[in-house]
Amino acid sequence: EYRLEALTGGSDAVAEVIIKVEDKDGNIVSARGAREDIVMASVEAMINGINKILSKKVKGYSVTSLF
Repeated sequence: EYRLEALTGGSDAVAEVIIKVEDKDGNIVSARGAREDIVMASVEAMINGINKILSKKVKGYSVTSLF
């Protein structure tokens, strides 16, 4: 799932991207990224989502079986 919203207006508007990331086991996390550049906001959201999944996996599971 991918959602894009404008947090501010004008030529220097900040875009907020909200995504849902799912691992191979079906665990889903929601993550956000906010930047003036939509692509960079998307990348930031994806990295944040992957980091959330990894942090949950590291606490109780083997990192080698993530994806």
